[in-house]
Amino acid sequence: MVRPYKTTDNKIDGAIITLSDIDVLKRREHELQASRDYAVSIVETGTQPLVVLDAELRVQLANRAFYEVFQVTRKETEQRLIYSLGNSQWDIPRLRVLLEEILPQNTSFDGFELEHTFPTIGHRAMLLNARRVRFQVSQPPHILLGINDVTEIRAAAAAANRKALERQLIEREVLDSVSQEQRRIGQDLHDGLGQELTGLGFLAGSLADSLAERSLQGSEAIVEQAARLLDSSEESSRRAACPTKNSPSPEEAFLANAAAYSATAKKLVEGLDRALKQVRQISTGLIPFKVSDEGLQLALEDLAANITAQTKVTCHFTGSAEIYDSPSATNLYRIAQEATTNALKHSQANLITLQLDEDEDCLTLSICDNGLGLPDPTTPTSGLGLKIMSYRASLIGATLTIGLAPDGGTRIICTLNKELAR
Repeated sequence: MVRPYKTTDNKIDGAIITLSDIDVLKRREHELQASRDYAVSIVETGTQPLVVLDAELRVQLANRAFYEVFQVTRKETEQRLIYSLGNSQWDIPRLRVLLEEILPQNTSFDGFELEHTFPTIGHRAMLLNARRVRFQVSQPPHILLGINDVTEIRAAAAAANRKALERQLIEREVLDSVSQEQRRIGQDLHDGLGQELTGLGFLAGSLADSLAERSLQGSEAIVEQAARLLDSSEESSRRAACPTKNSPSPEEAFLANAAAYSATAKKLVEGLDRALKQVRQISTGLIPFKVSDEGLQLALEDLAANITAQTKVTCHFTGSAEIYDSPSATNLYRIAQEATTNALKHSQANLITLQLDEDEDCLTLSICDNGLGLPDPTTPTSGLGLKIMSYRASLIGATLTIGLAPDGGTRIICTLNKELAR
């Protein structure tokens, strides 16, 4: 700095030169400029769209990815308010809230989801990330806004979800078709073959009664004939001297074997009765039960009672729960049916316990046995029944867990949120 030197009479008599060391300031200025250039280079080379805004939300800098994705130019972008870019296509209410209300109260935000339809590029799903950065100490902080375009990712995820939903719907339709076919077969067994067996049982019973009556009549006739022969001594002597063999008449032969025929007819009646019971049991298992407030509970009680009556395994049912959704109740019953069938076939158990409980949030069905435990995974058929149960649980939004029971057998627990069973 140079200043004039004046005498007492106010005349310039020389100059005063002041030297100031500004090396530190210049060095600091160069460092700040280098830092700013470094930050700008990072923004420029970013692969996702990046925008630098000043305190008034005017664009100071945008990278190439931003221009390419949103199809705008540098000339129509820089030094313009972000809301006015591209014929105001960035004038998005949620973005205003984000930049004017949320960000001033925080130094940053991440993963703010925003969807918007742009006039030039169409609908876009974006995740916004922002940081308040300061390029110079003497200036207000800037905003570094990162825009992650996740439109294609979301579209792929939506397509995958649609395919999964379609597959689930197809699987549900297949299962419903199988259930309908089972119901038809069960109904045919009950109404067709069951009625035929019932009719044959009545006929066989009537035949057995008739044969028993004829057998008694035949016995009385034989006694009368023997008495007459004993009273006729001459006839007896003649037959003794000249024995002849007279063939019995068909009526006599029938009467002589009537008792055997009657016994056979009784066995036929008993066999038809057993066959009719089996048909009824099979048809009951195939036809879905009618669900009421206690429908599932009653069906599980019948399942336990039938297992105890038909096999050498004792089966108990305990607990109670209210369930109003027919598909949920039906699938829970089928899970119990499959689990008990597996236990009967593979576990060598002599005790099976079914339990149905509920609390404020969940309904729980458990099936325990005291058999050999979990199946061997190397067995070719191992896991098929478990897969069926797991699939049925997934259809109604339930979770299925399989583990060891306290006594060493197998315990299967199916848990259903009660909100899904309404």
